[in-house]
Amino acid sequence: MTTQGKVKVGIIGSQFEADIHAESFRILPDEAEVVAIASPTPGNAARLAKKYGIPNVYTDYREMLSSRISKW
Repeated sequence: MTTQGKVKVGIIGSQFEADIHAESFRILPDEAEVVAIASPTPGNAARLAKKYGIPNVYTDYREMLSSRISKW
């Protein structure tokens, strides 16, 4: 790993492919960290966030993208 630190990742979507991506990032804990998930279906996003310990849940991907990265 470089001195730049972990890559912070936000996932858009909360279904099958989002689950695959979240699991893939979990196997690289020193390189990347999923810090947010956005889905128009709040229940799905919340379940995936709980499963993977993702701290930030959004119902609009634009809100997630415009949020301050420094708080992540």
